[in-house]
Amino acid sequence: MNHAARFLEHVGYRGFANFDLKHDSRDNSVRFFEINARLGRSNYYITGSGFNAVKWIVDDLVYNKELEYVIADSKNLYTVVPKSVILDYVKDEQIRCEVEKLYKKKKIANPLYYKNDMTLFRRLYCRLFMYRQKKKYNMYKNAEN
Repeated sequence: MNHAARFLEHVGYRGFANFDLKHDSRDNSVRFFEINARLGRSNYYITGSGFNAVKWIVDDLVYNKELEYVIADSKNLYTVVPKSVILDYVKDEQIRCEVEKLYKKKKIANPLYYKNDMTLFRRLYCRLFMYRQKKKYNMYKNAEN
């Protein structure tokens, strides 16, 4: 995070930035892959960490409040696929245990399941979406065997 913050400060960037990082297991290094200067769907992990990015935007642009540097560091699992797919795909037992713990603690951030928008239509849509994710996963999983 310190490297990312220094880079953004050096180039004079102001606003939101999402860094994609890649881990190299050969030497345990982490490298910057890309920077997105926007909030995308995957930024819902911020909400899962207990923060409200829209409040920050309003505080900045409407109320002209000085914003603080914040790291969303509360552990949660961001996902848009069914739990069964995650557990079937992830082979590392330690990560699988962590996934199970996060589900038990209800520390899951899935932007499809926004609690204030769970109309009957939305619930049906989410079920269909998850069903299709599972179906696609099984189709490709079976094609590999």
